[in-house]
Amino acid sequence: MKSFRFLITLFIAGIVFLGTMTQVQARGVSGDDIVRQALNHHERYVYGKSDCSALTQKVFRKFGIRLPRTSQAQARVGKPVSRKHLKKGDLVFFATGKKGVISHVGIYAGKGKMINAESHYGVKKTGCFTGPSSHYWKSKYIKARRVI
Repeated sequence: MKSFRFLITLFIAGIVFLGTMTQVQARGVSGDDIVRQALNHHERYVYGKSDCSALTQKVFRKFGIRLPRTSQAQARVGKPVSRKHLKKGDLVFFATGKKGVISHVGIYAGKGKMINAESHYGVKKTGCFTGPSSHYWKSKYIKARRVI
C-alpha cells in the first residue's frame, strides 16, 4: 500500500512539475504576436498579482505556453539566447535588487526595447538597451531565454 501511495504521489508531482514548464516551442506563434498581446494587456500593477512575471505568464498563456510564476523560475525555461541574437518575444531578465539575482523580467520588443510591468507605470514599452531609460536597464541585464 505504501508503494502505491508513493507512486501516486510521484505521478501527481510529475504532473504539477510539467505543468509549470514550457515543454515545446509554440507552433505558429511569432514574436510579433507576443509583443502585440503584451502591449494590449491593461492591468494595474499589483506586486505578486499583476507584476512583471505575472505579465509574462499571462501573455504567454494566451498562446498556450505555461510559464512559472516568478522571474527567477522563468529564467530557467526555454533556450538561452545571447543579447546579440535577441528576437521579439524573447524573455529578458534583470537584477534590480541584489546584484546578480534575477528579480525582473520583460518581453523583448525589438530595437533595444522591452515591454514590462512597472509599479508606477503599469505595462509599458521601455528602452532596455537603447533610449533614455537604457542607462538603468543595461547595467542590470543578466540574460535572455527564448520560449517560442
